[in-house]
Amino acid sequence: MICAHLDQFYRGVGGDPAVFMEIPDDDWPDGCAIAPTLLENNDPCHREVDGVSNGQLQRYFKTRDWHEFKICDPNGVRVLTDEDVDAFP
Repeated sequence: MICAHLDQFYRGVGGDPAVFMEIPDDDWPDGCAIAPTLLENNDPCHREVDGVSNGQLQRYFKTRDWHEFKICDPNGVRVLTDEDVDAFP
């Protein structure tokens, strides 16, 4: 379901296939706020993250293991593998 959503609203924005990570609620920094925000593409699920800098988010993602990310493939969602990472341009 998430892969179809990403394809509908964000085709051409990121890579293909889509790679994503579900961030647990307790991993967000204190003072962080997540609020619904309607974009021009009318995605009803889009959220804006406030109270955290881009640098903080970059550091967070750089400390994550590849196996915490998921990828969309023809069979649905699965965990990102070393082979997937090696195949990226």
